[in-house]
Amino acid sequence: MTQSSAPSFGINIIGSFAHSNGLSYTGQNIARTLIANDVKVSLLNYFMDGDEVAKIPDDLKPYVVNSLERLDQPINLYVLGIEQLRILMRDTPEIYLNTNRMHIADFWWEFTEISAIDKAELMKFDVLLTHSQFVAEIARNNVHFTHHINTAHPAPTLKALANKAHFGFSETATAFVFAFNIFSNVTRKNPQAVIAAFKLAFPQGNEDVQLVIKISHFEEQRHGVTLAQLKEAIGDDQRITLHTEKLSYVEILSLYASADVYVSLHRSEGLGLGMLESMALGKPVIATAWSGNRDFMNMANACMVRTAGLLRFPDNYEYAGVPFPTGARVADPVLEDAAAYMRRLHFDPNYRRLKAEQAYKGFLEYQEKASDVHWIDELKECWLNAQYMPAVIGKYSAKITDGL
Repeated sequence: MTQSSAPSFGINIIGSFAHSNGLSYTGQNIARTLIANDVKVSLLNYFMDGDEVAKIPDDLKPYVVNSLERLDQPINLYVLGIEQLRILMRDTPEIYLNTNRMHIADFWWEFTEISAIDKAELMKFDVLLTHSQFVAEIARNNVHFTHHINTAHPAPTLKALANKAHFGFSETATAFVFAFNIFSNVTRKNPQAVIAAFKLAFPQGNEDVQLVIKISHFEEQRHGVTLAQLKEAIGDDQRITLHTEKLSYVEILSLYASADVYVSLHRSEGLGLGMLESMALGKPVIATAWSGNRDFMNMANACMVRTAGLLRFPDNYEYAGVPFPTGARVADPVLEDAAAYMRRLHFDPNYRRLKAEQAYKGFLEYQEKASDVHWIDELKECWLNAQYMPAVIGKYSAKITDGL
C-alpha cells in the first residue's frame, strides 16, 4: 500500500445506540465526541432489531450502517459488555477475519479481578479503552500485550424537568432516589442497603421523607424473586416505593431532577453514571466511597460513605456468563454513615443546598476533564505505530496496515 492509498484515520463503533442503559449512552457520547473532533465514524447497532432504528438519536442516524460490509473505517471500537463482546467475536468471525483492522474494546468492569476466560478474550484486542482509574488499574493488572488508554467518560448532555407530583413525591417531603438496571447484578448494585439505611435514618415512620427505588429493564417472569425480596425488605413502610415501569432516558433524568437526593450504596461501580447525572442536575449524592465514582466524587462535592472492608463473593457464583473470578472483592458500605447523611440532608436545608451546589461544581470539574480528547490522539498513534510493532499471536488483527 502506498502513502497515497493508505486509509485515513477513522473509527467504526459497534454497540448499542438505541437503548436506555449506560453502555448505549457511552456509545452515543463517544460517537459525538469523535464527530465533533472531525474523526470519520460509522456506527453499527449490532444488537438491535430493525424496527428500533427510530430510537437512535437523530444526530447520529446519518452515521449508521446496516451491515458489517458497510463498515468502512480502519479501526473497530466495540462498546459492549464483556459477555456481549465475547459472544459477538465468537459468533461473527467475519468482523475481524481478513479485514486489516485494528480492534479496540471499550472495557467496563466492576470487580478487582477478571476471569481467565475474559482475560484471554481481552488480550486479543489491540487496545483497551477505559473510563475510570478503577477500571484502568484492573485492566492494566490483568490484561497484557495490549495498549491501555484511560479517559474521563464523555460528559452527558442532560435535558430534564422536575415534576414531583408525576413521580408521586410530596411537595414538602425530602425525596431520596436510587436507580439501577436489574441486569447489572442486584448484589453489586445493593438496593437492599439503600432501603435499610433509609429505615435506619427515619425509624419513627412519621418523618416527611420518601424513597423511590427505580428498577430499569424489569421483567416479571425473570425478576419476580428479586422484587419479592425487595418488598420484604421494605415491609409495611409506605414511604418507600418500587418503580418498575419502563421510562425513557429523559424520564429517568426527570425522576432524578424531581428528587432531592440521589443515593447509591453500591458494592462496586465501573463509573456510576446515575451519580454523575444527578450531580449534573445539581443534586446531593450519598455514595459508597469506592470504585469508579471516585473519579468525580470526593468529600467536598458528595456525601461519601465509608467502607467496612472488602467482601468476597460466594463460590460458584457466575457473572457475565462465566464463573466469577476467584479472589475478586467488592466493598461493604457502612449503612450508619448513609443514614447519618440522610438525616442531615433532611433536617438541615442549608446543608442540602450547600451539597447541591458542591455536587454541580464537581460535575463541572469532571466535565472539564472529559473535554480533554487526548485519547483520540493516543488511539491514532497506536494505529499509526502498529505496522512497526512486533506481531502478537492470537490478536484479532493479524495485520493492521501495509505501509503508510
